[in-house]
Amino acid sequence: MSLEEHQIEAFKKMVDKLFDETKENVLRILNEAAERALHILDDSEKYSIKKLNESLTKYMERAEVESKKELAKIESEAKMCLLRLKESLFEKVIMEAKSMITKYCETDEYINDLIKNLKKTSNTIDLGVVLMNNKDIERIGMKNLKSILGDCEIKPHKIEIGGFIAISKDEKIFVDKTIEGIFDKEKMFLRSRIASLLFR
Repeated sequence: MSLEEHQIEAFKKMVDKLFDETKENVLRILNEAAERALHILDDSEKYSIKKLNESLTKYMERAEVESKKELAKIESEAKMCLLRLKESLFEKVIMEAKSMITKYCETDEYINDLIKNLKKTSNTIDLGVVLMNNKDIERIGMKNLKSILGDCEIKPHKIEIGGFIAISKDEKIFVDKTIEGIFDKEKMFLRSRIASLLFR
């Protein structure tokens, strides 16, 4: 059983326990109501059956109100717990994905893909500036980059993982092909995927 399945199983047990406790509280309130009604009957025979029924009804209504409050509280806690679990799983998936992508960016395959993307962008846009991180510039080499990109300016930029940013000469076109940019766009998809796995 995976960590996520253990967490979900533990969460289900917790919810079951909370509902059991609520059931006990409701039964206790009902028992107290019945005991009070019996005391009223014992203490004085002046109370009519009508009064006894009224008292019982009041206690039963109170017990019902209390149980509804308790159930609403548990429902709210359960929803919050599920949200925390979902967020925790999402963060774990994001961290794992970032780690895998960072490892991929150390490979020759990544450099080959990066060069292909640079060529494709260069053929599509009249480039003015290309921003890349120092590591990628060093791995490809400035001479190779110039032969791929032509006379555009190649500048080192604070790009955490990899990829590049391309800006056209007229500065009207801005293309973000950074790994971080792509990753941020995919986050919403990952969120909905995790939610569908948790709540199916």
